[in-house]
Amino acid sequence: MIQRNLKALSPGFYPDTYPDVQPSSRPRPIVVAVVSVLLLMATLHCALSVFWLNYSYVDLRLYVAGTAPMPYQGRIGMMPILQAAQNSPRFVDLAKKVDDNRHLRHKRFPFEPISALKLASLLAGVVALLLTTAAALFYGLKRYPNFWWLPPTLMLAMLYITEAARYEVTLWYPWDLPHAFLFGAACLLIFEGLWVPVFLVFLIDLPVRETAIFLMPLSFGVAWVRGQHRQAIAISLAMLAVWIPFRLWILHRYAANLSTEMGLHLGENLHNVVNPSHWPQMLSAFGFLLIPLIMGNRLLKPSQRAFMLAAVPCLIVTSGYGVWAETRIFGEWLLPAAVLATAEIDRLFVNRQSVAYDLSSAEASRVA
Repeated sequence: MIQRNLKALSPGFYPDTYPDVQPSSRPRPIVVAVVSVLLLMATLHCALSVFWLNYSYVDLRLYVAGTAPMPYQGRIGMMPILQAAQNSPRFVDLAKKVDDNRHLRHKRFPFEPISALKLASLLAGVVALLLTTAAALFYGLKRYPNFWWLPPTLMLAMLYITEAARYEVTLWYPWDLPHAFLFGAACLLIFEGLWVPVFLVFLIDLPVRETAIFLMPLSFGVAWVRGQHRQAIAISLAMLAVWIPFRLWILHRYAANLSTEMGLHLGENLHNVVNPSHWPQMLSAFGFLLIPLIMGNRLLKPSQRAFMLAAVPCLIVTSGYGVWAETRIFGEWLLPAAVLATAEIDRLFVNRQSVAYDLSSAEASRVA
């Protein structure tokens, strides 16, 4: 028995199933309630920190008018929300009151004004991050009863380091947190093998950010490893059949817009790599936890390792088109990364408990 449990520490041993959660292992409701309140406060703190002191790189007035540079203008998912905020006199007045109150309390600090567009982006970001935290908490309770609180905690810690606690490139974009929620929720559905809901969330996320297409290789890899070859091919073709014409329409619709940010940023990224002053900021992506996550991949199930492998080309594309010092470009991956890190910790904990139990049982048998 000891040898069997020690063998479980080797790569590729774990079956691609979840053990049944025993009622006795579930946390008490009062504990869940207290932790949920703390997570609520932490979520609000993180979301407000992203917007309160940072600056918008995109002129949101141009974005609402459809004349912002590409690729930003192509992320049209937030346009209806911002247009509604801009056209509402009451909301404009509310934004002015919020901005006046902030300047009254912090007279000496040069803040970016809180316009109706920024306030709408802030509220959308708060709601999106609250939903992301709730999804992480629910998934932890469902799949990892020993560490149910860890997925939302890790996600918020990584998000704060990656998007709020930055010392350079302190920029915010209105679609970042909504996209992170939609993309992260789709990743949880991929872990569960719920392919129709994955595709529906993909359709919602498609106009929010073009990287919604990353869900295609992730879905294909996980489904294929699980032996669901037809589903892998079907969902991949369905996503491509929607994404390609939509992107062609976007490029045609906004062909006249400037595209100063399109293309690779090799020169800027090379400059950041050779300059040590940028290293802490660049390594803060994923809250400094990416390397430990990769090192512990042997503890994951086959489908989870397939997910990580399928994420590699996606991260390469992001790294090619993004600025590495702008660590928020990896924000969409934080929820699945937090879940995978929890899976590694949970598996290590279960293995050690099992080995310790077998050792104690063997010792008791010898004594008897």
